[in-house]
Amino acid sequence: MRQFREANKEQTELLLKEAGISSYSLCQGLTALRKANFGEKGYYYQGFFLLSIGLERLLKLILIYKYRVENNDKFPDNATLKEYGHDIEKITNLVIKGYESKLLFRKDDEPYKSMIKLLSDFAKSTRYYNLDKLTGKANLNNDPLKEWYKIQEIIINKHPIRKRMTDKELELVSLMNEISYVSYTDKINDLFKYFDQVYYCDHTQGYSVYYLCRIISSLVLILEDFEYEFLFFPFLREFFFCFKTEGISMTVIRKKKNWVVS
Repeated sequence: MRQFREANKEQTELLLKEAGISSYSLCQGLTALRKANFGEKGYYYQGFFLLSIGLERLLKLILIYKYRVENNDKFPDNATLKEYGHDIEKITNLVIKGYESKLLFRKDDEPYKSMIKLLSDFAKSTRYYNLDKLTGKANLNNDPLKEWYKIQEIIINKHPIRKRMTDKELELVSLMNEISYVSYTDKINDLFKYFDQVYYCDHTQGYSVYYLCRIISSLVLILEDFEYEFLFFPFLREFFFCFKTEGISMTVIRKKKNWVVS
């Protein structure tokens, strides 16, 4: 009978804590990103922070499994784990190597490729973009928010909005526009443009969450595969149950706005 690869008590507690941090960060990150829009940009940054933290921790948990398999069940030392840094893009490529059949996406396809790069850059440096810009840092990296807008454009080209408002909504907005004054940046100066942006953000953020969820779900499948094949214990997969989305339709995922309560 095969034996479980059990960690000691302290290691077990630490693994469980780390899996909990990762899962909660990912859930909060998807929830924040789903709320983000042109009027509440803070949600974008909150989403980037939490998703980059959650992804990096999930990836490094898988790296620990990988190391244990290759090194007679020993855990890597701190120096070994630190060699990977915060390069989510690099670690993702390392983790998925040999597990391509588990992926729910193609790593070179857009917008997956751009999303992983953005979160990787954010984890490494661009989380400080605003402060770096203010203080005149040389060789400044790209603004993460502007990079995200490029991803939104990729999404809108792949998934055009067929109709932004119903006929009744158009009629109501037309009436309101005659007696209202709207001023929000130089691009939004009437209610039609305002609601157009509301629909645009809701549409693109729904698809953004869907694509990110496919990335997370793929990594969870790899984590599961390690646990099933090599009998790792404790079962970290239980923390990521809400990301088991293989059989869930795109529409359901796009419309889900709260990932904290699954």
